[in-house]
Amino acid sequence: CVKLASLLESEAAKKLRVLNLNGITLSLAVQVHLASSIREHDRLRELSLADTQLTSECVQSIAENHQLERLDFGWNSFDAECLAALGFSLSNNVTLRTLSLSRCASCGPHGPPMATFLEYLSGIQNLQDLDISSNLIDHRGALMLEDVLANHQNLKKMNVSDNPLGQLGLRSLLRLLCTPSTSLRRFEVNGFSDDAHTDLRDPFFRPSSPGGVYQLDLTQAYHRSILRMLCQTAEHLQLPLSEALSSPGAWPVPEKVEGNWVVQPRGAVKLRFNVEKAMGKAMTQTWDF
Repeated sequence: CVKLASLLESEAAKKLRVLNLNGITLSLAVQVHLASSIREHDRLRELSLADTQLTSECVQSIAENHQLERLDFGWNSFDAECLAALGFSLSNNVTLRTLSLSRCASCGPHGPPMATFLEYLSGIQNLQDLDISSNLIDHRGALMLEDVLANHQNLKKMNVSDNPLGQLGLRSLLRLLCTPSTSLRRFEVNGFSDDAHTDLRDPFFRPSSPGGVYQLDLTQAYHRSILRMLCQTAEHLQLPLSEALSSPGAWPVPEKVEGNWVVQPRGAVKLRFNVEKAMGKAMTQTWDF
């Protein structure tokens, strides 16, 4: 492995386009050397490093190679911070077409760590095939997918098998599939299981009945997705945010940038979504007294 890492820096390897090291346990020293070489390699297009015990630092370094078209980090254990950094790096990659993160997420105190990565998917603009199977994604992660992929123009296929989506999560994915603005045409849910998450303190978004009070912690990715969904609903109902959302105190109002609602990841807010105003507008438009 040490020789391989050195070989990548040699003149003979400058034209290397495909590298597959799946299943090979790499020492930390080799990983650091290998990651540095891969980051600077401008011809490499396909990289597979599944089940190699990658560290978060090496993952972030490798992800800075923005020439990669196919990337497989499956079967490595990443925490929420690492997945967030990976998502941030890949959001600047305009060549990536295929990404596999199967069985990558460890357990976290605020739900599945994969949620911190999902929020960046809208920025990986040319991604066409995504594998996020076996990552403990429940209905919260599914709602995030419904949120961030609603306007994705290139993603055609997604594998979410062996995740505890539950009925609510499956509904989110079916709504996403039916969204006119999404490019998604197929998703795999083999090994579908019930959602074990039963924390009633978590906020819950109902597309068919969105009105009500929401207590949101905007440091959590799932809560930010709920706020974006509320903004999208207000937009669909042709309600200004100032009318649709009310709060007893000051709060960072989301802004729409390049077609996407941007929510600041800080603070907590208690919001009421006033769907009654939209209903009142609809009544006045329908009936002319």
